[in-house]
Amino acid sequence: MEDIIVTGSTGFIGRRLIRDLLNVYETDRILCLIRDETNELELSGRKILNELNVKTKPIDLVSGKGLEDLPKNPKIIFHLAASTESGEKDHRCNDKGTKNLLNAFPGLNKDTKFIFTSTTAIFSGRKDLDQPLTKYSAPSPSNEYGRTKLAAENILSEYSERSGIQCMVFRLSTVWGDGTRKDGLFDKINKLVKTGSLIPRFDWKGMTGLINVDNVSDILVSASNYKPEKDFSVNILSHESLTLARISEVIHRKNNVEYKKIKLAVFIWKAAEITARRSAAFEKIMPGGLYNLFWRLNLIVNDSLHCKPDEFLENLSDLKIELKNFCDDY
Repeated sequence: MEDIIVTGSTGFIGRRLIRDLLNVYETDRILCLIRDETNELELSGRKILNELNVKTKPIDLVSGKGLEDLPKNPKIIFHLAASTESGEKDHRCNDKGTKNLLNAFPGLNKDTKFIFTSTTAIFSGRKDLDQPLTKYSAPSPSNEYGRTKLAAENILSEYSERSGIQCMVFRLSTVWGDGTRKDGLFDKINKLVKTGSLIPRFDWKGMTGLINVDNVSDILVSASNYKPEKDFSVNILSHESLTLARISEVIHRKNNVEYKKIKLAVFIWKAAEITARRSAAFEKIMPGGLYNLFWRLNLIVNDSLHCKPDEFLENLSDLKIELKNFCDDY
């Protein structure tokens, strides 16, 4: 009987998760709800699922297409599917998609565990930059991606209160590891390093939280057997925080390219920080792609996504995993 539902299984984290789940649960218990699309990422992900003999069902979370005739009372739902490209205009997959997914399973109750991956991007507009993020930090999203992910959290919180389902929200910091998204942060830095660009050698100041993709998968699998103290719980998944300059230095070393940091004048960084901080006021009048550049700049010139390291271990006391360090294991 299929009583474990997984969305986002063809993605960067989802591919790891399925492999790890198969070490714990029988294959015939798992049903992967996959995007009804045929892009390169989706097709390569489906190939992996087919090789693992995992059952799949094409769906569209926004329209609700394919969400009929699903198992009535799943025991565990892993909801990883999301619209993560911050430059896109349509992020309904995050909030409306979450609501449609819940509505597809009217029998969810206190025996159901719902595990949801959110994002630290819901804090991108915060002002208290002298403090690292914790699960108690007040959300302050500054783009549609962050707003819709926060809206999804609120939808789940309200649903959990009504139905009694055990909902665990994991706000992911920057996830690294083999197979990261094409044109994502690490892919772009690698390309710049290989072409000899000077940009990765700037002394970028902002710190961002990091966690390895294998560790994320381990935590999600462990959460499926974990009994939280509350029906609705939130954790930030971040193991360490590094500056983009330090990240770039490690990537240079990995590519056997000499790294010589280029120190920019203080006033340049001050100007960049002021520009990035004020860019939120122009979101509604800027083209999406242009605003996305300013939004990303905000994340790398200040500490808006700097997280308290390993805070989640305080709440998941039984978790026993070996956490990977970016500088040692990249």
